[in-house]
Amino acid sequence: MPAGAYADASGRATNAVSYEFAQPFNTLAPFAKLSFAGPVDPLGLITGPGTMTLEFDAVLDAPLRADQIQLTAGSASQFLKVSGAGQKDRYTFLFTPPPATAGGVTFELGRGVVSSGGIPNERNWWTFGLATP
Repeated sequence: MPAGAYADASGRATNAVSYEFAQPFNTLAPFAKLSFAGPVDPLGLITGPGTMTLEFDAVLDAPLRADQIQLTAGSASQFLKVSGAGQKDRYTFLFTPPPATAGGVTFELGRGVVSSGGIPNERNWWTFGLATP
């Protein structure tokens, strides 16, 4: 509001100062982190099946589907949204690594797969080492 734009009932200007108001809004793409809870060796390499937790820093516009996460080895099952309504989105799933594997697995969430406030995600990927018997 520009200075002098507001007057009281007697007609005198009551605001000698210009006031501005800005409402911040989210312009950042949703970001996620992926963690593993299960058996690992002393080097932190995955040695067997365990639970993966995918946590977003925002509430997504639509639920994430299991087929939207790509992985390079092993399998994912029991995909479940575990966050409540209005909470930042959080999912869990069972990751089963392939047997007799020394190497790694990469999980990828492609660019634009999900959005928050109409803003699409950037490409996210996570790599974990494997050392399965």
